[in-house]
Amino acid sequence: MPTTPRRVNPRKRAARVLVHVFWIALWAAAVLAAGDDLAAPAGKGWEEKGGGSGYRTYLRYKPGSDTAEVLMVGVVPDSPRACLAVVTSYESFPSFMPYIRFTRLLRSEKAAPGKTVNTVFFYVEAPLVSPRYYTLRLVDEENADGAAGVCRSAWELERGALRKTPKDPAFAGKIKGGNDAVETPVNSGYWRFSPLSGGRGTKVEYYVFTNPGGDIPAFVVNRSNSVALPLLWRALTKRLAESRKR
Repeated sequence: MPTTPRRVNPRKRAARVLVHVFWIALWAAAVLAAGDDLAAPAGKGWEEKGGGSGYRTYLRYKPGSDTAEVLMVGVVPDSPRACLAVVTSYESFPSFMPYIRFTRLLRSEKAAPGKTVNTVFFYVEAPLVSPRYYTLRLVDEENADGAAGVCRSAWELERGALRKTPKDPAFAGKIKGGNDAVETPVNSGYWRFSPLSGGRGTKVEYYVFTNPGGDIPAFVVNRSNSVALPLLWRALTKRLAESRKR
């Protein structure tokens, strides 16, 4: 028996279309916003190399150097302070940061309200190369450069009296295989955490310029630095997720 098609109220149909269009527009806006959040600074020579869920990676070369600068840009739902707390928990690094096997906080000085200067020794075991070590001077601060809510941890090699090697008596029995380790001659960089508008979380920027030293071709160094970024991103986001549950 033939049935009569049910007539749909034109107003209801129009309302459904409007709702559908609204959600499409909202989704598109979110995608575009995320794209902007993950972009490298414009006009600075950064070349996009890859990425994953929530982050992108970039490379560029300094004039006269075969070693590339590396930049990772991502977004997390956590606050800048929560992010800074993770990347400055130096003595916990061996438990969650890739390749880091031993750390020692050598000195911590309060430079100003919300600003601390830390000197830390690192011992690293990465694939395909002998172990590396270095001592860093790290400036960890809130409201960096006077920007409200922005947190940053910036570092450079410590070359003065606080510089250590794996053979230091203070590390006796703590480091295995330290006699074959090579000191990293180049290592500078920063983490920068900026609050996103509308309470959308935090923009994460990780920059590093490093060369492990030794007789390693530049293309191997650059490839290794790029490969380490996804591991670093997973370590950061996993630690943040664990912190939310506490």
